[in-house]
Amino acid sequence: MTGGALELRGLSKRFGQTVAVAEASFSVPEGRLATLLGPSGCGKTTVLRMVAGLEAPSAGRILIGGRDVTALPAAERGVSLVFQSYALFPHMSVLENVAYGLTVAGVGRREARARAEEAMAGVGLQGLGARLPSELSGGQQQRVALARALVLRPRVLLFDEPLSNLDARLRRRVREDIRALQQRLGLTVLYVTHDQHEALAVSDTVIVMRQGAIAQIGTPRDLYERPADRFVADFIGEAALLPAEVLSVSAGIAALSVGPLRLSLPANGAAAGRAATLAVRPHGWRLGPEGLPARLLRSAYLGSHLEALFETALGEVFATLPLDAPLPPPGGEVRLAVDGTPGAAAVVPEPPPG
Repeated sequence: MTGGALELRGLSKRFGQTVAVAEASFSVPEGRLATLLGPSGCGKTTVLRMVAGLEAPSAGRILIGGRDVTALPAAERGVSLVFQSYALFPHMSVLENVAYGLTVAGVGRREARARAEEAMAGVGLQGLGARLPSELSGGQQQRVALARALVLRPRVLLFDEPLSNLDARLRRRVREDIRALQQRLGLTVLYVTHDQHEALAVSDTVIVMRQGAIAQIGTPRDLYERPADRFVADFIGEAALLPAEVLSVSAGIAALSVGPLRLSLPANGAAAGRAATLAVRPHGWRLGPEGLPARLLRSAYLGSHLEALFETALGEVFATLPLDAPLPPPGGEVRLAVDGTPGAAAVVPEPPPG
């Protein structure tokens, strides 16, 4: 059930004068999971719908397994889409829902049932074939939608915000199930979400979109530790974005001045003598005798750690701190230092002038 690679070349979509997607180009290697990530209205779902054959591109090409499918109807592309709403037929049993696509395609009843039962077993739905969707939990309904997509043996499997209807605890469990299934079956997957944690947890590659264009493509670690710009730094995990000056760059390491702070971090493309931004993750702050003067605005106990919001001369700073951090009462003064461990902070280069 391995799928052919997916490739987009200069894919664009206009709705009248509105550009929904502007020349999107990327590829998903066979057996890998790529996630389109971005805020609402950034164009990620439009890209997914064009790949699925539900929207016609205004320009560009879509290739699956090296075959140009841009002009083909949805049924001939070898893709299956798991909808956000699951779109299950309420009057059909689980087995009938899973087998529906095969039945429409003219597959014989006996073969359709056997393949549907095989797909159900693959997602842990054994023994539930006679139930109606209304008799299942949200997580089980999501698995029915997944089995219905898998039974068609697609070359590329598409997910449109598949966890948005689940509560927080169930979302984590189901996303782990999806990732494990994708890896076990070697599926080629294009996955759409607006949830950064979800994207980081399930993806081999993350494609960040902003206003119809691709902002950055990379592994979850690449995007988190080496964001290409302020938008990516702020969107991929929360960060305090502080103005910085690059004093020097040597062997790929930048010496930075950030208010009273002096730091050395991977340059990430920043140039000496140029302005840059320091993106500090919430866990990248620590209290110390030296550092950035700060006034505590409020704090909260969250069981495993403390959350704190500080006011500084460079702007508000949100930090997650260990339970034994010596926080003063609200209004108290502290000094904040930046942890130099990987992932705690990143240099974000400013775009070149012009």
